[in-house]
Amino acid sequence: MLDLTDARALAASFRDFTASSPALAALAERAQAEELDAELTAREAAALAETRRKLEEADEATRSALAPLLRHPPLARLVASLWNDPDTDASAWASNPLVLGMLRRAARLLARGELSEAQLEEALLAHIKAPGTPGAAEWSERLRPRLAAPSPEQLASAMNEQLEERRAGSAAYAAGDPAGALRHWGRGLAVLGLLAPGGEGERRLVEEAKVGLLLNSAAAHHATGAYGAAAEACAAALALDPGCGAAHVRRARALLARREYEAAAADLDAAEALCGAARAGELRGLRAALRAARGRDVGAERALYGRMLGGGR
Repeated sequence: MLDLTDARALAASFRDFTASSPALAALAERAQAEELDAELTAREAAALAETRRKLEEADEATRSALAPLLRHPPLARLVASLWNDPDTDASAWASNPLVLGMLRRAARLLARGELSEAQLEEALLAHIKAPGTPGAAEWSERLRPRLAAPSPEQLASAMNEQLEERRAGSAAYAAGDPAGALRHWGRGLAVLGLLAPGGEGERRLVEEAKVGLLLNSAAAHHATGAYGAAAEACAAALALDPGCGAAHVRRARALLARREYEAAAADLDAAEALCGAARAGELRGLRAALRAARGRDVGAERALYGRMLGGGR
């Protein structure tokens, strides 16, 4: 008999029940997504209340400059991010006339309906992620909504959802659709990106899942010829797991395709140190490909110089 006081057993029983019917599985998945959305909405409301409290404690100039922005969720999240970092001086930021002018114009466009909140958020994130924006990575990280210390049920729901996206992406990749695979794996990463687990074991579980999706994404990017994106996905995987030999191997392939031979060789050296004999054959093949590519480039350069000098040797 099922122990009705055992939450994990109940959850497992419910998953088995919904798995018996595609319709039930779809309903359960939708309910899980709605539950996660509701939790994030509640946390966002709590964050806004905390921002209002901190704003009340600020000086009058900071309050008058920032309070009107809290009416618009994308701008409110931006204001809230000022207090996420103890090194940020909110009053100095609020007194910057260029920044305030831009945000007030954005607020007017929102109020007149000339710009949607989604369009504004997309524009803000595009600016924040731009390579030339100072502190781009830090701002992007602070603005990302997070579900801190998720319950076991919430963690299981998110892990199940990313697993479904992983499987769907693998099916698309096997069917010769790397772009479709990237969409699924990107959604899986987005689900995991919402989690900020408190426990060490839970954190490792989420990070391992992220690394797997990033490695898959690197392979799909490579298949589409987006070698730079493939290398970036591998770098993200290595940031989570510096000992991931597979990430070094896949980044070496991408860098080889980009003719970044020195960097590719460094990744091959790192992969050999991490993987040893487990991938010896693959690494030998890549080193041979690296030597051949370098040789081709040297030959092409010599031929070019010969033509430039009128055929002389």
